[in-house]
Amino acid sequence: MEILQAIIEAAEEENSPPVFIQASQGGIKYAGGIEYIAGMGKVAAEKAKVPVAINLDHGTSFTQVVQCIRHGFPRL
Repeated sequence: MEILQAIIEAAEEENSPPVFIQASQGGIKYAGGIEYIAGMGKVAAEKAKVPVAINLDHGTSFTQVVQCIRHGFPRL
């Protein structure tokens, strides 16, 4: 979570173009599931002053891809 906050803060300071947050397999596991990663990404995107999107980094299965789509990932 702290890394996500730091990325957004730096992007805002630099008035960055769109920021893509990668959801890795390790990150998904560490966070406790896709719904947690998606939730953090959604909150970050809503609060950020720059465009933010969350992206699934190398999905491992069709089921995982479908879960990400259902949780609002705009990129896979």
